[in-house]
Amino acid sequence: MNKDITYDQVHTKEKQELLKIKMNEVAELIHKKYSLTEKVHTCPVCLSKKINFYVNKFGFNMDRCDDCNHIFTNPFPSEDALNFYYNSDLKKFENKFFEDSFEERIPIFTKRIEIINKLIGEGTILDVGSSIGIFIEGLKRNHTKLEIVACDLNIESCEKLKQKYKDIKVIHGDVLKIEETKKFEIITLWDTFEHIVSPKELLEKILNLLKPNGVFIFSTPNTASYEWKIMNKEHIQLLPPGHVNLYNKDNIKLLATRHKFNVLDVLTLNASLDLTYVKKEIDLIVSKNEINEQLSNFINYQQALLENPLIFDSIASYLIGQREAGNMVVILQK
Repeated sequence: MNKDITYDQVHTKEKQELLKIKMNEVAELIHKKYSLTEKVHTCPVCLSKKINFYVNKFGFNMDRCDDCNHIFTNPFPSEDALNFYYNSDLKKFENKFFEDSFEERIPIFTKRIEIINKLIGEGTILDVGSSIGIFIEGLKRNHTKLEIVACDLNIESCEKLKQKYKDIKVIHGDVLKIEETKKFEIITLWDTFEHIVSPKELLEKILNLLKPNGVFIFSTPNTASYEWKIMNKEHIQLLPPGHVNLYNKDNIKLLATRHKFNVLDVLTLNASLDLTYVKKEIDLIVSKNEINEQLSNFINYQQALLENPLIFDSIASYLIGQREAGNMVVILQK
């Protein structure tokens, strides 16, 4: 088996068992407390009017664009609903499983930090959506020369960051509303872009915060990937009102260039997560014993392939090379 990161390493048993329960709880409260916003009639990425219902998750409808395959919550949750969501018990639950898998998650950032060091040797980095600081810890262990500024919406996360990292500046608030006169050489945003209701506002804000030729690097799910093609409407990343915009490797480039960024690269670096996630889902289907003999034979064959270390590594390498793993790292320059 590939020694890279596996699904079970970064998603604790408690998270896997309770995530849907916790999501249902907070979604039910949001539906009771807050009104929906107006439904949009054009795609947030390509502006096409060819959008159709895709799936309902946790009481939120999600649409998909026929032209660029963008998936988005429609209507979007309100600002008040999102503030409630990001300071609810669900966030405490999320912080706990981040803490429980802290060490296992640090290797996710190894290659990303190598890229950052090649692009930007010195200067100041703004990390948006820092949570409890897994990426920041990775920077520290790599003896970064970058001055670090962290920003997060959740007050508990900010307090943890302040306690653990005395030498960094921590901003509690929405990056869209922060008033920073300082400009940054690099801005990072890990697994947060999919949470942003208005990518236009975010990209305009990032441009304003970057120095000339500054770099914006972020990660977000890639719906044009191996695991999405298999899981489709049952994918674990369909998590509104948290995940409100889900992109693919093609429409993310369209979005970036429309907002005056140069696209340096779009990478998918952690294919082992895809393969172990899909294998786990296959194992679950088999355990339910609800399939016919023909499908059972096919699934058993797929299991055997993924259990072979050489084949596993070959598939992982292929997915990385083709940019078809399920999480993409987008590298943009002002």
